[in-house]
Amino acid sequence: MLKEDLSALIEKAKKEKDQRAFSLIYKEFNPLVRRLVKNVFKEDDEADDISAEIITKVLQNIDKYKKDVSFELWVKKVTNNTIIDKIRAGYLDKKEVSIDVIGLENFHYTDFSNPESTLINKQTRTQIEDVIDNMSKSSRNVMDLRYRDGLTYE
Repeated sequence: MLKEDLSALIEKAKKEKDQRAFSLIYKEFNPLVRRLVKNVFKEDDEADDISAEIITKVLQNIDKYKKDVSFELWVKKVTNNTIIDKIRAGYLDKKEVSIDVIGLENFHYTDFSNPESTLINKQTRTQIEDVIDNMSKSSRNVMDLRYRDGLTYE
């Protein structure tokens, strides 16, 4: 979708609460959100539920979107924050969650041509590290065994 078309859709959704605009934004960004969520939450039903929750959150809060960052980055930020909230709510203790696929390993990469992306990556890495730091010792041990030592749950 062209940037101008997307901007027009966002404005229409913000000002007129246009259902067609909401639908087109959903169709454009749901695959991105679904892919990001599926990278972390492996079960299809759970990933679908969380993706639907995130897209609903994006559409309900579209009036809070500011044009100083790209809409895609804003959607990714909402997605990352929701994933972090789900992890904090105890999904790590209940489900198989893959933290490293959020991109934690690659967040050290700095793309100086895109400062927005660099800032979001840095903030997300900090948030993930905070979540890991606040986990119980047993959960951290499981994370170490699973992701550093490559052991499985079996």
